[in-house]
Amino acid sequence: GFLEQLDEARRSAFILCELEQMTGSEAATALGISSNTYFSRVYSARKAFATYLQERGITAQESAP
Repeated sequence: GFLEQLDEARRSAFILCELEQMTGSEAATALGISSNTYFSRVYSARKAFATYLQERGITAQESAP
């Protein structure tokens, strides 16, 4: 699946943001990184997720609840 394709740094940030619903500050502290680094990793992971969905023919509207 998608998560296995991400490197550990981006996977951890993505999980804390999207699945655990942590704030940026909370997640950055939990990971021991700066907020800027955290948000950069989340941004990169979200772009990769969008590409992953697009390659499977799933649009953003279809994936929204």
